[in-house]
Amino acid sequence: MKKIEVKNLEFSYSNQEPVVKGLSFEIEAGEYVSILGHNGSGKSTLAKLLMGLLNPKAGEIFIDGEQLTQTSVSTIRNKMSLVFQNPDNQFIGSTVEEDVAFGLENRQFPTEQMHDVIFKFLKLVGMDRYFDKEPSNLSGGQKQRVAIAGALALNPEILILDEATSMLDPKGRKEINELIYSLRKENPKLTIISITHDVNEALFSDKIILVSSGKVSKVGTPEEIFSNEDLILKNKLTTPFIYKVRKALGEIGYDVDNSKSLDEMVDIVWQSK
Repeated sequence: MKKIEVKNLEFSYSNQEPVVKGLSFEIEAGEYVSILGHNGSGKSTLAKLLMGLLNPKAGEIFIDGEQLTQTSVSTIRNKMSLVFQNPDNQFIGSTVEEDVAFGLENRQFPTEQMHDVIFKFLKLVGMDRYFDKEPSNLSGGQKQRVAIAGALALNPEILILDEATSMLDPKGRKEINELIYSLRKENPKLTIISITHDVNEALFSDKIILVSSGKVSKVGTPEEIFSNEDLILKNKLTTPFIYKVRKALGEIGYDVDNSKSLDEMVDIVWQSK
């Protein structure tokens, strides 16, 4: 079932060169999709278009078969939650609990049920024991977890992560990527869209929509995208580390198939010593 359908989308800021140029793709319900591209490729603009925060100059966006318009934007936006690149830009409350409550209050969520819902989603992201802490005292990864809890508390059908790990250190990125993986197991019907330029993060998605200069360059599985070195170079990206290791092992005589994880490849080398 098509959850999202984008047809010939175009957008430009004022009279500038278009940043989104005839962009078309489809996303199925329950998919984890990475929209991957280098900086300036139009990815973040696309996230705002999908949320109805910007209006396209041309083209159409459909959510569950309903076209996104000025009339339908409020109804459609209730199905979606957006997590921004910088979690500090999303914090409103003086405590973690108040911050998650803010979105619920905007949706007129019953006050008597609010505490239980907030605690449920803070627990889901591993932040329940910080409910009374000030957001400013949290680490980057912890702040992003709270932002995701606030997004999930709104019970979205579509979760959009706009470069949600780009400002985090490696530990924080690992925490958020593991959290996304656990969210998928918790709610397989949740459609997740990750807007990213991080090729290693995109490895874990079901499908990659590769975007370059505002256009779709290629759609495929991570294996189909990352095994094509010419495509990666053309789109100004780097090859994921695991693919570099696989290629290096193949060049020195190790038979490593595409299903092997990095740990399994290391074991193959050690066992051959």
